Amino acid sequence: MKKYVFIPFITGLGLIFALVLFLDAFSGHVRARTNDDDSPFAAKTSILQSCVVSLTALTIDGPTSGTIGEAYAFTATVSPPSATLPLDYDWRPAPTGLSGTVLLPTTHVATYTWHAVGPQTITLTVSNACNAITQTHTITLQPLRIFLPLVVRNYPPPTWHTQVVDARRMFEDVTHRSLVLDSQGRPHVAVGYQELYHIWHDGDAWQFEVVDPGPWVGRWASLALDSADQPHVSYYDWENTCLKYARWDGADWQTESVDCEGNTGWETILVLDDDDHPHISYTKVANNKDLRYAHWDGAQWLVETIEAGNDCMVGGDNSLALDSAGRPHVSYNDSGPGAE
Repeated sequence: MKKYVFIPFITGLGLIFALVLFLDAFSGHVRARTNDDDSPFAAKTSILQSCVVSLTALTIDGPTSGTIGEAYAFTATVSPPSATLPLDYDWRPAPTGLSGTVLLPTTHVATYTWHAVGPQTITLTVSNACNAITQTHTITLQPLRIFLPLVVRNYPPPTWHTQVVDARRMFEDVTHRSLVLDSQGRPHVAVGYQELYHIWHDGDAWQFEVVDPGPWVGRWASLALDSADQPHVSYYDWENTCLKYARWDGADWQTESVDCEGNTGWETILVLDDDDHPHISYTKVANNKDLRYAHWDGAQWLVETIEAGNDCMVGGDNSLALDSAGRPHVSYNDSGPGAE
């Protein structure tokens, strides 16, 4: 037998009856009830939406292919439009970017960015008071493509050749230290701005990888190869205003912040010593521009200021070299008043 309760209460306009249904009174369930004890005549009942219209279909629209490092939006649409609200959207894995309902509660958008190549599958479950429905969508990620012009002169004949190293990313502050050749004479390039990339030719084709996904890392990237041809990179982290350093350990990239005092890490120059320990000259920009130097002694980073700007701009266009004893030598520009 269905049961119900009439709850009377008095208002200035007269007697109003509130009907609250319990148990089997209708399909669905009452999820919350609260009483206001301030008045013997008053009662409040909170009823969250009960089932009226079930979910029948779910679609996910979005790209099925893309490149790593890009943001992609996926739009979920629930049918019918009259489905009982509210709707709960459970995206797995969790979106890496913005997500939310747009225009209608039956339309939901989530954004994702991946840094691994291959197929990536999104699973979405939408539920309401009636039922739940699940749908999947798969996107296959390819390595990023970089359009970086490279000019090569081969012998014989002594002819310049221009190659296009494929990529779509934006680069900034690419320096003469961004390109080095390994022991086989094959080029390696480190560039960045939004992300830091290592690009190299393996003898057959160009290869690409993300060294640091950032965001906003890789300006003034300086590349050096150690005695085993493993790459090391110093670069600027714009997001955190830090000097950063990355090295390939034979299995993966290891990255770390070297100096985060103020806005530091501009115009980096990286040199490795005979023990493959990194030495970096760079500038710190705050109220002035200081020339700084950092090196790894095998146990820790040692950081020092070579010359403070003192309301001047020093350290620009710096260049670093180590002598046979491993001692650093730095040339740089002093653009302060009276500088020559």
